[in-house]
Amino acid sequence: MENHNKAVVKKVKKGTRKRKKTQTQLVQSAKIAAVGQLGASVAHELNNPLGGILGYTQYLLDKIKKPDFSSTDFKNCKKKLKYIEIEAQRCKKIVENLLLFSQKPVFHKKPLDIKSVLENTFLTMEQHLFRYNIKAIYRFDPNLKKVVGDADQMQQVFTNIIINALHAMSEKKGTLTVTAKNKNENHVVISFSDTGCGIPPNNIGKIFEPFFTTKQNDQGTGLGLSISHEIIKKHQGDIKIKSQIGKGTTFTIFLVAFNKS
Repeated sequence: MENHNKAVVKKVKKGTRKRKKTQTQLVQSAKIAAVGQLGASVAHELNNPLGGILGYTQYLLDKIKKPDFSSTDFKNCKKKLKYIEIEAQRCKKIVENLLLFSQKPVFHKKPLDIKSVLENTFLTMEQHLFRYNIKAIYRFDPNLKKVVGDADQMQQVFTNIIINALHAMSEKKGTLTVTAKNKNENHVVISFSDTGCGIPPNNIGKIFEPFFTTKQNDQGTGLGLSISHEIIKKHQGDIKIKSQIGKGTTFTIFLVAFNKS
């Protein structure tokens, strides 16, 4: 009996050591996966504003090299520099958010002029729209209500959706129609409709899943729409998608309107 008990204890200790080793390996694997996901998130979120900064910097370098550089050109360059400043500040904000990732920073609600955010987004995306030969149509309610939100995060959402639309229309000249209107006293609705390739029905339900992507040639990491979905939920809003193969896709965002009362 004593020998049997010793054998059982030895077996239990061996099993415990094995479980601890397995647990350690699992924890390490989870850490590696988390680091990989965070790294991909950083790359994706910084890629959009850095692309804008690069595009406008190249534009400015070409302009100032011309011998007939005029005062009008200088004013245009000054405007582009402002866009670069805005995008650089957005990069800074993204990095700050990532550094605070483990601390789970509190979202501070404040009244936000969503029309201004949309306009700033399209100003920074201007070069991309031109490069892809995309026509942009804007239809904003003249009495559009303010919403409750964060300007940098909302611009991040709009940029992600526009980038997806550009990729969907990359093989042909397309049109991106953006509308913003008051749904009722408590909500504002913003929609982005493209004339791109569309999304297969079997992929619609996966479109907001992390790392899911149908893009080719490393155009996307599968994080943009997932992050956008989380941001909208954080704003106590909602985002829906409708798509038809060969005809295009529409993303519709519902945001909480700011009421002074």
